[in-house]
Amino acid sequence: MKSHIAILAAVLVPLSSSVLGADRVLVTFTGTVSSITDPAGVFSAFSVGDPVTGRYTYRVTLPDTDPDPKTGTYRQSFGDGGGLWITVGSTEFAPWEGGVLEIGVADNYPIVHDMFDLDIQTLEPADCVASSNWLMFKDLSDSAITDDALLLLAPDLSAFPLSFGQVVGYWCGPSSQDATLEFNFTSVTTLESPIPTLSTWALAITALSLMACGTIVLRRRVAS
Repeated sequence: MKSHIAILAAVLVPLSSSVLGADRVLVTFTGTVSSITDPAGVFSAFSVGDPVTGRYTYRVTLPDTDPDPKTGTYRQSFGDGGGLWITVGSTEFAPWEGGVLEIGVADNYPIVHDMFDLDIQTLEPADCVASSNWLMFKDLSDSAITDDALLLLAPDLSAFPLSFGQVVGYWCGPSSQDATLEFNFTSVTTLESPIPTLSTWALAITALSLMACGTIVLRRRVAS
């Protein structure tokens, strides 16, 4: 019986943050570089077609600082746990320690339509080569978002046809210029959320079923 309990604990403990209610959203994504605009050579080490991976996270209790009922603005500092990381090839663009993750939500807003975007500065401006990470998920049909609340699950790419990410760099040389590396998403996946995903429930149910079967077998052996 102890072995069955150990197996159940090993499966359910990692799931507890999702099933019982996580206090943050954690999403991972993959993609491919689609274009590079780089007059200053900031992104000369990268090419169209390079693989992209990344993640973002924020607390689900962030307050909306925008009074407009059709738009939401949420902010969380990197020091407080908010962040957006983008890795192109083997190079990671990580948040600056003093950066603030800014999250925007628009619900059927004029010109903007339905949109969910995240932005964070990755290097301190004083370094003279600064950059920021930006993700945008947009739906021109205004059917993907129903209010200005924070998204608690990863955006469904089929619901946001206009979606992409960018690493934007600024070069403070004799002729100050900026550069943009843009990528298209191939997947966006929820890892943590207060809303359990179907796969989380399926794994939990499987674990409980295995536990029940093991208990039945054990009882039959004891009875015999």
